[in-house]
Amino acid sequence: MGTWDAATFALATYQTDPLARLDLVYGNNVADSTDATTIGASYNNAEGLFKSRLTSQTPAGPFATATRDRNAQRLADRDVAAGGTLLDPNAPTVQASYLYSGVGASTFRVMLNPGNVFGTGAGFILDNAPYVDLNDAQGVGGPAFPFGWGTLP
Repeated sequence: MGTWDAATFALATYQTDPLARLDLVYGNNVADSTDATTIGASYNNAEGLFKSRLTSQTPAGPFATATRDRNAQRLADRDVAAGGTLLDPNAPTVQASYLYSGVGASTFRVMLNPGNVFGTGAGFILDNAPYVDLNDAQGVGGPAFPFGWGTLP
């Protein structure tokens, strides 16, 4: 995969996690109810050097376990740190341009058009818009990064 230590950041055979993507235009639907937000795809293989950089490494990353659930329905991003706080984009503890898998905006997006009629609600749990950082992630499951929906323009 490569080297990431106090002196060197060099990617060799690194590959990002594949993502599930869906753009849904939802309009003129009539139903008693719908449940559109459910737990989805994730990865939890041990990737403690790059994808789930451990707090015990030098330089330290934001994650406590190499086998954390990486949401396959969220983009890579760098705004995550231990305890759910945000990393400074220029923090000396991480490579400045590196993105962590599964912690960004949702790759499942919906456009809710007028004409939908539901007895108990639309059933979509939407991320806050605009999506700025992990605090905008909404949805179900996780543990840290829920499965939810972004919005189409």
